[in-house]
Amino acid sequence: ANSLRSTFSYFEALSIPTIAVIEGAALGGENATLGLPETGLAIIPGAGGTQRLPRIVGRARAKELIFTGRRFDATEAVNMGKAKLVMLSFYCYDFLLLKEAFNTF
Repeated sequence: ANSLRSTFSYFEALSIPTIAVIEGAALGGENATLGLPETGLAIIPGAGGTQRLPRIVGRARAKELIFTGRRFDATEAVNMGKAKLVMLSFYCYDFLLLKEAFNTF
């Protein structure tokens, strides 16, 4: 968990935007499901998720998500500030492939 936590801390500290392609249950993209499923099993999530969540979405919403284990979709993630932009997954793949192609020149 320490290496996972340090990885998320590294991403959190970046001064540039980060791009993630998430499909399905990643417990984002337009058909993604986000959440802290560990809390529904009475397990504390690793990687500092419960510490970061209140800073991003506020204490009240963080408590609701942590205590209930409720999952949410990509649109709600944008509405609560957990994500800045959602696009169709096939656009993400095209973008990443083009970026990789241009980086090889």
